[in-house]
Amino acid sequence: MHGLCGSAAVVALVLGLSTNAVAGKKEDKERQQASIVLVKQAVARHNVGRFDEALELLLRAYDLWPHVTILLDLGQVYRVKKDYARALFQYRRFLNACKPDDPDRETAEYFAAQMEALVTHEAETAKAPPPGAAPGDDKPTKAAGSGASPPSE
Repeated sequence: MHGLCGSAAVVALVLGLSTNAVAGKKEDKERQQASIVLVKQAVARHNVGRFDEALELLLRAYDLWPHVTILLDLGQVYRVKKDYARALFQYRRFLNACKPDDPDRETAEYFAAQMEALVTHEAETAKAPPPGAAPGDDKPTKAAGSGASPPSE
């Protein structure tokens, strides 16, 4: 459906970063350009299924130039890695940071809702006893040294 930084998003990111550069600050422009290069590399890695590498590149890009679009991209990578809690965190960061009329807002809202449901499901599944467990199997047992009788020989 929606991949990491579709071609339109890459163009928007590059243009957005370019037009938001602080005039006269050479260091900022260099960091911005380095961030753009890293995002492009991340997109290339993502497109061939090298998600861990894409994630590392996006984290580095965000450290250099914390552009809101990179948060959405991080959410996308965590989502495909099935790390739903981290994906949800990044989508929420994007939604908190982006403008109300951001063209990617609807996409982030959609995926945030999906991740919320998956995180909730994972939490409920983790609490449920395994299939076929007898009632009471989920009660904690006394640990050694806690007053339990020593095993008989």
